[in-house]
Amino acid sequence: MKKLIWSAFVILALALGGLLALDILQLKRATALLDQIQISITKIEKGDEIEIGIQMAGEIPEYPVTLTIFTDNRYLELVPKSWSDEEVVTYIGQTAGGAETKFAISQQFDGEMSVRYVKKEKGTAPLIYAYFESEVKRFILEDAIIRTGNFE
Repeated sequence: MKKLIWSAFVILALALGGLLALDILQLKRATALLDQIQISITKIEKGDEIEIGIQMAGEIPEYPVTLTIFTDNRYLELVPKSWSDEEVVTYIGQTAGGAETKFAISQQFDGEMSVRYVKKEKGTAPLIYAYFESEVKRFILEDAIIRTGNFE
């Protein structure tokens, strides 16, 4: 009986150890992929609108990835349905009073998209930056949200 309990304990410990190792490896891989992503942001002024082009180099992790574009909402307002590549980019919504626009990015993302904003005031140069964020679901440890640095 003792041998059976001891064997069950060893099997349980090995399973938990394997899941813990898998959690750590998943986070490490997702972090490495996000660290390699580079974003280039271009701003093209077209009259009362600014078109923001996002070019990304790097591999998207297989976990859910969100692109966040921050714009100074005192000077810019998102034009509804103005983003390109709607098949692989899904609009999630705006947060922070409209300053952050969030998009869900699929694995098929080719690395380029554009978004249009209307200028509220002429002669302004609003701050614009973007970053990628991913949530890694883990088995034992708490789920982790990781992100790239800010790119202007």
